[in-house]
This record gives sequence, structure tokens and C-alpha cells, in this order.
Amino acid sequence: MNPTRRHIALYSIQLFLMLFWLYVAIDKLWSLSEFHTALLRQPFPDSWAAILYWLLPLAELALGLALVMSAPRYNNRHAAKINHVGISRTAYLLSAALLSIFTLYIALGVLGLYPKRPCGCASVFKSLNWNQHLLVNLFLLALSILGWYLTGPTAPVDPTHHNRDTASRAIPSIHESQEDASSTAMMHAVNLFKRYRMLFNLFPLSG
Repeated sequence: MNPTRRHIALYSIQLFLMLFWLYVAIDKLWSLSEFHTALLRQPFPDSWAAILYWLLPLAELALGLALVMSAPRYNNRHAAKINHVGISRTAYLLSAALLSIFTLYIALGVLGLYPKRPCGCASVFKSLNWNQHLLVNLFLLALSILGWYLTGPTAPVDPTHHNRDTASRAIPSIHESQEDASSTAMMHAVNLFKRYRMLFNLFPLSG
């Protein structure tokens, strides 16, 4: 992929997933009691709802904030991009893992393996039927995997960062050349002094 297109695609994916996770997290936290009631209608033990009704929103909020923290920043002095690649890859990986669980859960419901089909627990999904919900989850899962791939070892090297590295490697070689020249000049001066000293010893000054 062209580096410019890759750059635009990665920014778009990161922005979209960041807004998605922050929205669904805040939506659940804003109405915790309603979210808890929706969990009690799901085809799993009620004891799970007592844990998931606060664990899921906090996990989604942390995921959205991780994507915010991994957004590229610029150094004002060098106008160089500082990208937290490690945080970004971890965020995409966690997003893919969480969406894989949601997608599998919805897919099993669509296949009719539950006594009652699960309902969407976020307001953004309430207007969707189960098949549409599954397609949206698959789309979000694909975006997470693509974001994880684009931030991997195949990501293009920042040319400004590469130039700084090249310059930093060139600077020590310049210093080393200057030090070599200084030491050579010093050796010549010492040898010249020794020659003149021997000359004065052969012809001592008469008093």
C-alpha cells in the first residue's frame, strides 16, 4: 500500500474505533441501571450481569482512552511525529479480542443456539436486528485487525525519523575525524620539538 494511503487509512481506523469505544462506554456508564437490566435479559446466569454491568463499560472506556493516547503527536522543535506504536498495537489487539467475543456471542444467537436471542446492550445497536448487528460487529472486527496489521513491522518508516537517525550516526564520525586530526597534529608537534632539542644539544650555547 502507498505510504500516504496507509497513513490516511490508519488515522481513519483509529479515529473511528476511538469514537466508537468511547461512545458505547459512556452510553453504558450514563445509564448503568438500564444496562444492568438489559444484561439480566441475556441468556447467561444473572451472576454474570452483576460483574459485566461495570466491567464492560470500564474495559471499553480504557480501550477508547488507549486509542486516544496512541494518537501520533508532533514535537514542536523538530516537527517530528512521535507515535506510541506499542500502545496502539495493544489497543487494536484488545479491540479485536473484545469484538471477537461479541461477534461469536451474537452469531450463536443468530444460529438459534440460545433459548432466547440476545439483545443489543448499547443504544447504538437497538435499532438493528440481529443479522445487522452481526454484520456491524464483523465490520468493526475487520477494522481492528486491519489497524493492528498497519501498525506492525510492515509499517513505513517515518522519513524525518530516519533522517534524524542518519544524522545522529554521522555526527560521531565527524567528531572522531576531528579527534584523529588533533592527535596527529599533536604528534607532529612533539616530534618537531624533539628534533630541535637534539639540535640544541649538539650545539650548546657558549656562556
